[in-house]
Amino acid sequence: MCRTSSLPTTALVLAEPAAPDPRAEDREPAPSGELAIPIIEAVSCDVGQELAAVIGPNRGAIPGMDDDVVVEVPATADTGGVRSPQMGRLPEVITAMLRLQGSNQKLLVEAFAERSRRRLLEALLLDPTVHSYRNAVALIDEMCDLQKDVMPELKW
Repeated sequence: MCRTSSLPTTALVLAEPAAPDPRAEDREPAPSGELAIPIIEAVSCDVGQELAAVIGPNRGAIPGMDDDVVVEVPATADTGGVRSPQMGRLPEVITAMLRLQGSNQKLLVEAFAERSRRRLLEALLLDPTVHSYRNAVALIDEMCDLQKDVMPELKW
């Protein structure tokens, strides 16, 4: 059954969890701040929602960025799905920085999909915070050693 929602459309929850209250059974549950329920309600019940930010493929929302790069942008949700409006063109310096980060994200995904330290090295060398080849190799070796119990083995 659909109803009009009064749930907030923000995903950020900063409150500390409260101590359990024995009277809690008598109260309505409070919204968590997560967007899943408002989005499901908007799509299935045609209750339009304006969403402050969603994370998903660009699909033209930010001009100058590849469509498959993951971005965080405002959106609307209704029976037509979740859609982001096209944003205005950003200054080139910002778009260039975002494209660099998008390329870096793609290389990181490829590195782990291919289980390739070489591809991971390419991603790290593209990152402006990594200052040298030697530093990048040391970072990879240390990460692979520290995460060996939870991460697949990456080969050179």
